[in-house]
Parts: sequence; structure tokens; C-alpha cells
Amino acid sequence: MIFIFYFDFTKQSALFEQNIHKYHPMYSFQTLITKIQSSKPIDFGDLFNASLNLFKKVWVQGLLDILETICQRICKFYIGMKKQKMLF
Repeated sequence: MIFIFYFDFTKQSALFEQNIHKYHPMYSFQTLITKIQSSKPIDFGDLFNASLNLFKKVWVQGLLDILETICQRICKFYIGMKKQKMLF
């Protein structure tokens, strides 16, 4: 059995264009340009520092996850060997 779905994108996009300004005034092109022109310039030093700090946090969290996994595997190995009476 084959189902054919028809969706009128032109009608939906026209409705979207009509209603978008009611709910999201930022989507107006002129409003967007005004916001860009009135914003302060980007300080790339602060942006770079924030990116590095985020990278460090993520890297440390990943390292801790790996160390935790290694510790769990060692404990499981030790418990398994002890059950088999291969360790003292």
C-alpha cells in the first residue's frame, strides 16, 4: 500500500510570513539590521578566552569520565579474579 502525502508549502510559508511578525519582531529584516548596527563591537579576545575555558571544562570532564571507567574496569577485574580464587 502506498501513501502519498501532499503538503502545500506555499500556503504554509505564506501563513508563516504573515504571522511571524506578530510573535517574533526580530525576524523583520530591518529590525535585524538595526540590532546589528546598534550592537557593540565583538571583542575577540574575550570570545577566545571563553572558548578556551569551555574547552578546558569539557576536556577535564572527559578525562574524569575516562578515569572513572578505567577504575570501574579494574575493580570488576579484581572482583572477578577474587571470585575465581586466583588472587590471594
